[in-house]
Amino acid sequence: TGTGGEDNAMFTLVGNELRSNATYDFEANNTFSVLISATDISGLSVAKAFSITINDDRSEDFDNDGLTEAQEEDVYGTSDLDPDSDDDGLVDGPEVNIHNTNPAVADTDGDGMPDGWEHTYSFNPLANEAAEDADGDQLSNLAEFQRGTNPREIDTDKDGFSDYAEVLDGKDPTDRT
Repeated sequence: TGTGGEDNAMFTLVGNELRSNATYDFEANNTFSVLISATDISGLSVAKAFSITINDDRSEDFDNDGLTEAQEEDVYGTSDLDPDSDDDGLVDGPEVNIHNTNPAVADTDGDGMPDGWEHTYSFNPLANEAAEDADGDQLSNLAEFQRGTNPREIDTDKDGFSDYAEVLDGKDPTDRT
């Protein structure tokens, strides 16, 4: 222990080998300081601080979203620490590999509805369907998103009044009471 040994607990000495005692993440911390001391048979000792640098593994998928760090940082401009970089409700990897949407933009088609919301309600996040009325209740898909109602249900809260009728009456179409 002592100055230079701030990260000693991250390592273990086994014989004459310094071994890892932890899992390292380059993005969280890539340099560690250890203090190693040795004493010879006559009782003389020496202590020296060492700086250990961890290399970045760009092939890793730290956030488990299906994209490597290299893909996220170099190709898509997303975070390798956040599985949903644009906070649209779709994980970055599936956005690229399944949905063909942009993982760095919450609303790929620019229609005012996030890609994840469109996917949840079976819309096409690559086509502007904001003005359409999927359930025929006289509220556009965009209005349904903005109000938090179900664009596939005429009566989101199932109280016997259509979402549109409740909006016209100044009521909350998501509140059954």
